[in-house]
Amino acid sequence: MLAALAVIVAALCFATTSPAYVLADTDGSAMSVGAARLLLGGAILGAIAWRQYLRTPPPPRPPGRGLDRIPSWVFVVAGALGMFAFQPTYFGGAAMNGVAIGTVVAIGSAPIITGVLDAIIRRRIPSLRWGVATAVALVGVVLVSGVIGQGGVDAGGTGATVNPLGILTSVGAGASYAVYAIATKILLDRGWRVGLAAGSVFGVTAILSLPVVIATPTDWLFTTEGVLLVVWLALVATVLAYLLLGWGLERLNPTTVTTLTLAEPLGATLLGVIVLREQLSPVSIAGLVVIAIGLTILSVPARERRIQVSAAVITDADGRLLVVRKHGTTAFMQPGGKPEPGESPSETLRRELGEELGLDVDPRALRALGTFTAPAANEPGFEVVAEVFAVDIGDQRPVAAAEIAELRWISRADAEQIEVAPLAARNFLPPEPPDRHAATEEAAPR
Repeated sequence: MLAALAVIVAALCFATTSPAYVLADTDGSAMSVGAARLLLGGAILGAIAWRQYLRTPPPPRPPGRGLDRIPSWVFVVAGALGMFAFQPTYFGGAAMNGVAIGTVVAIGSAPIITGVLDAIIRRRIPSLRWGVATAVALVGVVLVSGVIGQGGVDAGGTGATVNPLGILTSVGAGASYAVYAIATKILLDRGWRVGLAAGSVFGVTAILSLPVVIATPTDWLFTTEGVLLVVWLALVATVLAYLLLGWGLERLNPTTVTTLTLAEPLGATLLGVIVLREQLSPVSIAGLVVIAIGLTILSVPARERRIQVSAAVITDADGRLLVVRKHGTTAFMQPGGKPEPGESPSETLRRELGEELGLDVDPRALRALGTFTAPAANEPGFEVVAEVFAVDIGDQRPVAAAEIAELRWISRADAEQIEVAPLAARNFLPPEPPDRHAATEEAAPR
């Protein structure tokens, strides 16, 4: 709930962009103002990233296959290119087809493209709940935009036909934002801190924005209104907004995050009414209500038969998997547990490993393996949704404590002799059983 709230607040910060631009009433073009915003905001976030880098360098690239083989700097550059490309594609689509259609296509396509990219790149299939919430919120965006109220889809209400190139350009804006969200999420999954991930991406974006600022007229930057506008957009609509967004992205799927950012048109519309004295049609008012319903569906915790956990894959020198059994249960499962409010999956796992096995795990010793689902071992009728990490414990020796009655190092052959939870049995048993038998350690009885 807190993570969803952080993303919604970030979206409301984004929503101040257009009202601030109108109120400042400068001579700067939207492209020039957007580039100046990215230059200053990116420079500040880059400085934050540099400070965090000096204090806590990012963990080394994890060994493995697929995404793990790609250096982290590739995702930094990809995220920066996505964020930099958003500005010209967003404004370009709006210029060709009008603000209403351009906004609907750009903002509306972002969650959908993010869902597709997340399924392809990170192999996370969006949930039915996400699909329903996104569909509802997108209906609200269409209603708020005024497209329906215009009596048909035309280019800004002028009666001209929709420009296909403009539609593609707006879709490009949605895709650009999706690339940023996916790239940043991958960095966070690798153990990068929020400030380091967001700051590194925006630091590169600031460098890319400098030629745009130089190439566009900058007289407006030397006025009081221009300075105040850029400072507001940089500090509130960029630095604060993207730090909040990153905090939420660390704890939520990128698909959920991009859908929650549909709060931006809701906030922008309300600011237009309150600050700019704009008038809303009944259709637009209905759209605001529909957007709010969609965001509520996604952000309010659902009463569903799913258990969110973080789980560890810990192996010894012989390739055996560490599994544990809780007091009063029979099934052996991977170490881990349920999150406390506000915890990220990696924070949950580190806390659980400390409390239940006495392990002090460095964040850099965790490597994200992905999200896995399986029937719950101890709660009939429930499904476990686990964020799984490979964990290097070095020469530390785990000791059963707290809820843990017993721990074992098992091979695939050993797993046939005991009850193993479906999550571990289906996904993480060693491929080749070693010759030696499982080692067993009993915890002291309570």
